[in-house]
Amino acid sequence: IEDRIIMENLEEIRGWTKDTIEYFHLGWNKTEKRIWIPVFSNNEDGVELITTLKKYDVFKITTGPKYLFLSDSITDTIFPSTNSLFEDEVWLMAGEGDTILARQLGLNSICLTTGEGSLFPKRLIPDMTRKSLYICYDCDTAGEEGRGKIIDQLEGICKEIYVATFTKK
Repeated sequence: IEDRIIMENLEEIRGWTKDTIEYFHLGWNKTEKRIWIPVFSNNEDGVELITTLKKYDVFKITTGPKYLFLSDSITDTIFPSTNSLFEDEVWLMAGEGDTILARQLGLNSICLTTGEGSLFPKRLIPDMTRKSLYICYDCDTAGEEGRGKIIDQLEGICKEIYVATFTKK
């Protein structure tokens, strides 16, 4: 992202540093006023390929939804990539914005690309065996319902599941 003001606002509003923005290959579309977030998945050979592009209204300045997909093909996977499931501890965040910041802070964080109300992708469930899972979803109806779905789905597969909640003062 070349625009200095956008970079400063991203650091001020989201807490993302220049290094983090570059690491995740984030882009800025000035016409749409959205951050572009590439979503990678591993093919059968283990090579990471871009599977879709999410467009994020990070500054909440459009009238549309917070997230849009570049194409109609919504990918049922995780962000940033399935390589994140190699760690023993996994932090499941509400969305890409939170995931990016949590990664910057050193947590092995992921999110579901189809939203916090979605189920964990079936093909990735075996990768969660014996993991410690920390669910950090929003404290709203969608977050509560999504949390329940994930707990129901992964209980007995993960070694342990924790729920973290954060509220505003």
